Amino acid sequence: TPIPTPPVDPQQVARENTCVGRDPGLQTVAGIDNVYCNADGYALLHYWDKSGCGSAISEAEKLRDGTSPLCGYRSGADVAALSAYGRGVRLESRLSVDGETSVTESGDALAVEALGDQSNSADGWHNGASSTFMTVNGSAFNFAEPKDGCPGQAKWWPQMYHACQHGDGVHWLVLDGGNFKPSPTSEEPYMSATWLRMKDAVATPRPTPVPTTPVSSTPAPTTPVPTTSAPTV
Repeated sequence: TPIPTPPVDPQQVARENTCVGRDPGLQTVAGIDNVYCNADGYALLHYWDKSGCGSAISEAEKLRDGTSPLCGYRSGADVAALSAYGRGVRLESRLSVDGETSVTESGDALAVEALGDQSNSADGWHNGASSTFMTVNGSAFNFAEPKDGCPGQAKWWPQMYHACQHGDGVHWLVLDGGNFKPSPTSEEPYMSATWLRMKDAVATPRPTPVPTTPVSSTPAPTTPVPTTSAPTV
């Protein structure tokens, strides 16, 4: 009788395509080298820290050197490939060196899909995902819609959200040759980061034991050999 195949969980992927279950640090994920995974199964897509970076942010092939942070953002191709195995998006920011870190997160498919959308019609998290972000820590992110007549500049990664003409609104995009970094407001952040929450890894199935034929302890029967007696003289 064939063993039934369990249904495939859409929230589970092959181990090599996720950060979940990996040691924290640089890993090869979905064929992409030097992806920084944290202990919770998130992949780092962008990082900025005013204290340790230059004046501008730019595309980078890795965002950690060992445990030391590096500033930059991963390419659109890298982010699109990783997002195929994502299940959520997490944004972090701090506006001053000693300020509180504000965190917002979405587990909605729209937030993940926007990361991988590089079509001409892409508009970042203006695709409906903005309303799915929930505050995890600190101040709430204000995903205000651009004011009428304001040409929002959100499109594809890393231009993800532009609360145009809202000083306290989310400006999660890179502008002015990298001199403006993703921020929860129109002001330059002291620190900001984008994380992709990745899907769980498929559990490795245990091998099915092969049944063996038990060895019988009963001795095999023997066939008696007939004997003949000598004729009587």
